[in-house]
Amino acid sequence: MLKTALIASCLLAFTATAAYADEKTVVTPNKIKWAPAPQFGPGVQAAVLSGDPAKSGPHVMRLKLPANATVPPHTHGGTENVTVISGNLNLAFGDKLDKSKGQKLGSGAFFSVPANTPHSAWTSGATIVQIHGTGPTDIKMVQAAK
Repeated sequence: MLKTALIASCLLAFTATAAYADEKTVVTPNKIKWAPAPQFGPGVQAAVLSGDPAKSGPHVMRLKLPANATVPPHTHGGTENVTVISGNLNLAFGDKLDKSKGQKLGSGAFFSVPANTPHSAWTSGATIVQIHGTGPTDIKMVQAAK
């Protein structure tokens, strides 16, 4: 039930902010439409820049994470490719959140997480990341947010 509610709210946030898929897409920072994305933690916002994560095909989205945000361990059914746009994102792998095993990734850093690989993330300051993937996108929480 929790998994279904998380996926539904995630897809609702994505769909509500999705740009219409087109061969050419230009999105300037002042035109990004952010929407609450509580499935990723309190205060997190999401914006879809291209495509539709709920449908088959490529998509690009951003997450805006506030200071001290934590995204608990989770997996995705497909590969997740992430670039840190601003701030710092700490990344750790495993079924349990263990900040002592995390790696701090600054602006410009990139990481790719294979399908079904448990991972978590957290911030110390405000951070924006960009996610590239192929839909339909899903998220399965391994450890619930606290």
